[in-house]
Amino acid sequence: MKTPSSLTLTAVSGFVAVVMGAAAAHALEGDHAKQMVEQASLYHLIHSAVLLHVIDRAGKIAGAAKVFFALGIVLFSMSIYLRYMTDIVIPAGVVPLGGVSYMLGWLALAAYGLRR
Repeated sequence: MKTPSSLTLTAVSGFVAVVMGAAAAHALEGDHAKQMVEQASLYHLIHSAVLLHVIDRAGKIAGAAKVFFALGIVLFSMSIYLRYMTDIVIPAGVVPLGGVSYMLGWLALAAYGLRR
């Protein structure tokens, strides 16, 4: 069996972001839950698009950016989805760590740009 490519995984990530945005708009009750999932979906979608930009870039710094963006999606966005769409309790600090991962991804991308 062929393993999914980075492009395929990133495309699925973008799809999930759109699905979660739709779920927030149409399936969630309560303004706070809707706002939180919509925000997580927005960040998820933006960072999936950025991953598409860096996916074929080579080098340690580009690789770090990819890892940080992927970690941000999992730790920030996915944790918020789980918190507001299920009864799963997310440990304190996971969501902020995801936010920091997003920020580090942007800094790594900036460093990559400076080195080119």
